[in-house]
Amino acid sequence: MATRRLVNRHSACERARRWASLQLDAPLSELEARSLGSHLRTCEECAEFAGTITVVTEKLRAAEPVMPARAVVLPARRRRATFAAAATAAAAVAVAAGSMAGVLAKHSGSPAVRPSVGGVAATQEPYQEQTLLAMLAHPEPQRGRTVAV
Repeated sequence: MATRRLVNRHSACERARRWASLQLDAPLSELEARSLGSHLRTCEECAEFAGTITVVTEKLRAAEPVMPARAVVLPARRRRATFAAAATAAAAVAVAAGSMAGVLAKHSGSPAVRPSVGGVAATQEPYQEQTLLAMLAHPEPQRGRTVAV
């Protein structure tokens, strides 16, 4: 039980730290912002991390740009022709395989495109976020037996 709680805490902290970093560059969604705020109120380490990266980012953005004393010249990289040829051949094989799959699907009587689990989940994402926001806005008292995890 303690190991599971530690793993859940670790993943929550990773997510909160990622969100704390992301919010420095762009606003988070309402759900992400609320989740981050909730986590930072309960986790001192993540709150300290968020404060530190905010201060460092502000100092870096306020600092004057520094020009190097001499120009930095990087050696030119030579591309190998074999890589370009292999990439072209791979693209040709992919196009041919895609065309063949389309022809086979058309003649088999089945639809050419079937929704994948990931594709269906991606279309449901906004609805899930709205449901979670509604749950946060109107918390219901717990009913029944509560089991510690």
